[in-house]
Amino acid sequence: MSSADLDKIPSIIAIDCGNTSIDIALVREGDVSKKSKVSADDINTLPTVLDDMTDDDDRYEAIVACSVNDEAFDDARVTIENYTKMKIQVVGTDIPLPLPIAGAEPNTTGADRVCAAAAAYDELGKPCVIADFGSAITIDCVDADGQFLGGAIMPGLGMSAQTLAARTSKLPQIELVEPKSILMTTTEGAIANGIINGARHALRGFTEAYATELGMWPEVLLTGSDASIISEGADPGIVSSIVEDLTLRGVAMAYYKYLID
Repeated sequence: MSSADLDKIPSIIAIDCGNTSIDIALVREGDVSKKSKVSADDINTLPTVLDDMTDDDDRYEAIVACSVNDEAFDDARVTIENYTKMKIQVVGTDIPLPLPIAGAEPNTTGADRVCAAAAAYDELGKPCVIADFGSAITIDCVDADGQFLGGAIMPGLGMSAQTLAARTSKLPQIELVEPKSILMTTTEGAIANGIINGARHALRGFTEAYATELGMWPEVLLTGSDASIISEGADPGIVSSIVEDLTLRGVAMAYYKYLID
C-alpha cells in the first residue's frame, strides 16, 4: 500500500543503517527529497546532516529506520534521539514489515531486504527481482501478490576482493575495474573477472531460477553502490533498470502503511 492512500502524506526522516555507511533522507510527499550518506564511523556528524536537509519548510513528523548494523545503529540512535528529542521507529520492531513474508517468521528476515522489495513492488505492481549490490549482495524475489519470497545473500564485490587478498598468500588487493575479456591471464584481471562477472552470472542464474518458481520472467531492479558496475556488462534483457534509494523508499512505505492500517 503506497503513500497515495493517505489523505495527507507526512514528511519523515528515513534511515538505512548499513554495514559501512548510513543513508539518511528527507521523504517529502512520499518521495525522497534530500539525501545524505554518513560513514558508520562518523556518527557525530548526523546532527549537522539533519540540519542541512531540513528547514522551516521541511518539518518532519517521524524518524523511521531499518538497520543491519546494530553497533552503528545504537550509536546513531542515541545521537539522533538526543538531538531531535524524537524516538526513532524501527521497521520490523516498532513498525511491521511492509510486505508479508513467505515461509518464515518476520524477525528472521532482514528488514532492509523487505523494504527494498516493497518499494520495487510498489513501483511495478507485478513479480520482480530486487538485486542490491552493496557491502553484501542480496538477490530477492516478490510474487504477483506482493509476497516477499526471499532469495540469496552473498559477499559484495569489495568484500570479495578484500577477502581474497587477506586470506591468500599471493593474491593482491585489486581495484575493481571492468575486465577486458571473459578469459583473463593476469592475476589482477582474473580476480576482477571472477568477482564482477561472477556476480553477473549469479544475478542471471538466480533470476532464471526465480522465473521457474514464478512461472514467468520477472522484471529485475538493481540498487546499491555497485549496481552500475554490474548493469554495464550484464546480459541483454536481464536488468530492467537501476533504481536508487529503494531501501529508503521502502522504509517510508512501511511507515505510511502503518499509519493506514
